[in-house]
Amino acid sequence: MHKKHLYVGTVEFELVGGLGERFFNQCAQQSLCVEKIRPTATGFLAQTHLRTYRRLRKIARANKCRIHVVKRKGVSFFLAGYRRHWSIVIGLVLAAALFACGRQLIWNISFVDFSNAEQLEMRKELAGYGIYEGAVADENYLESVAAQIFVARDDLSWVRLNFIHGRLEVEKVDRTQQPEMQEKALTEIVAACDGIILRQEIDGGFAQKQAGQSVAQGEVLVSGCTVGKTGALLYGRAAARIYAQIEKEYQVTQPLKVSAQMPGRIIGRESRFLIAGHAFSLPKSSSAQATRFQQTSLSALSIGGLHFPATIETTLYREVQNIECELSPDLAQAIAEQKIYQSVSSQFESYKILDRSTQIEKSEDSITVRMRLTMETDIAKTVPFSGFAGNAEKDDENL
Repeated sequence: MHKKHLYVGTVEFELVGGLGERFFNQCAQQSLCVEKIRPTATGFLAQTHLRTYRRLRKIARANKCRIHVVKRKGVSFFLAGYRRHWSIVIGLVLAAALFACGRQLIWNISFVDFSNAEQLEMRKELAGYGIYEGAVADENYLESVAAQIFVARDDLSWVRLNFIHGRLEVEKVDRTQQPEMQEKALTEIVAACDGIILRQEIDGGFAQKQAGQSVAQGEVLVSGCTVGKTGALLYGRAAARIYAQIEKEYQVTQPLKVSAQMPGRIIGRESRFLIAGHAFSLPKSSSAQATRFQQTSLSALSIGGLHFPATIETTLYREVQNIECELSPDLAQAIAEQKIYQSVSSQFESYKILDRSTQIEKSEDSITVRMRLTMETDIAKTVPFSGFAGNAEKDDENL
């Protein structure tokens, strides 16, 4: 019997009584395939496929024979038990298909040494190259994409995409700014602003000021070159941290009435199912016309914590609302003070507030905050070397 009958279903039956020989002759005349005919004490045993067996019953009645099934074989009989549970069968078929081609699909993407914001940015960048959960992985293409990302971005010194058993691992090393070499270009350290020196941490160069001295903006604090006692020039790499007490005054005016454009309610949603380089659009929830704000996110398909090699791309469309509100005087003052502290942080990398005085001016439509800060901070600023005159006078005084 042909192998395809095993998939359709085969039946081993027993024929009892009647005209058995005539039964088999009529089966042959009608070109019905009956095989493995074996005589028994009460009749015959034989085998045929499922579709033929349904026609044998009519021939058996015509020859006064009783026919009944002895054994069933084939996929159709196995699936009959799941007739009302086709979801199980479909799941098994999909699982078998995924297992067959799963080695070449990306099941999961993991990021090494990435922050949450960096992961979202890199995931979108990879999706632009067609790399996402469910995409087909190719080693040569992954190497090419890693090289393109490295060339396109200035903040990375190394990036690599490793594909191992369905898992794509993204590794990167951030690029750090290397200090400029000072051997060939003389530099010195000057004061970034007026102040009184509290302490000095000199790693290299020749100090020109002492703790307790007042300095003006641009005045040399540490030189990279000086004249020694013998008149010879002495060189040293100027590197230091000069902590000084400084005073700064800031003024910010905060209006009481403010307006802003904010994303409002969701007016549309579009989703796409991405797998193996193909995109399948899912039904839209509503129209997304006349909108000015949209947000797209990518997420791996996961059911019950189990990852599947597919990605869901969701785009939310929101209407833009113009919001106008009136601030209370206390809130307006807090916002103005926050802006002052942000300005201080942008000017000085680190600082310590020693004293603060604040003046508040209120009007009908605004709050003005004037703040005078006394701070301790590093005022060292590296600039090209300006000359020897000041250094020579300093050495002469030491002599």
